[in-house]
Amino acid sequence: MNFVYKIKVKDNEIVSVLANDGIRHFVAPVTKKGKKIYLVGKNGLINYVGITKQSMSSRIRYGVKPNHKTGYHGYKWLKEDGDHSLIVWIFEDSVHVEAIEAEIVHFFRVQHDQWPKYQTEIHFHPTTSKERSLAKTILKESEKIVCNIT
Repeated sequence: MNFVYKIKVKDNEIVSVLANDGIRHFVAPVTKKGKKIYLVGKNGLINYVGITKQSMSSRIRYGVKPNHKTGYHGYKWLKEDGDHSLIVWIFEDSVHVEAIEAEIVHFFRVQHDQWPKYQTEIHFHPTTSKERSLAKTILKESEKIVCNIT
C-alpha cells in the first residue's frame, strides 16, 4: 500500500507537504511507527530511496535538520528547490525492507544506467525472488507516480 505526497522545497527547507486528498500534512498510517520504504522523485525520476521505522514526519525532520556529529549530513535532494514527489510504502513487521530498498536501487541502476541522483549509501542483503519481485513493482509504480506528479 502506498501513500503519495507533494513536498515543496525552498532554500534547503521543506515549506509544504500536500497529500493527494489535499490535506497539508502527513496522515495515518505514515504518521505511525512501522516499516516503510519511501522514494523521492523530481522531474520524472526517482532521486532517493530510503527506509524508516519512524513516523514520516520524524524521519523527514531528521533529514532536514541532521545531527552532523554522527556523520549524517541530511537529504541531498533538498538542494533542489521546487516540487518533489514522496511515495511512502507501508509494510508488515515481518518484511525485510532493507533488502527490498537495496533491490529497488539496484533495479533503478540497471534500468537507468546510473544510481538515483541523491542516493548516498545502500546496504545490500541476500534476497528472495518474492522480495526482488516486490522491489520491481515498487520501482515501476513509483516511477509512474513521479511522472504524473512532477
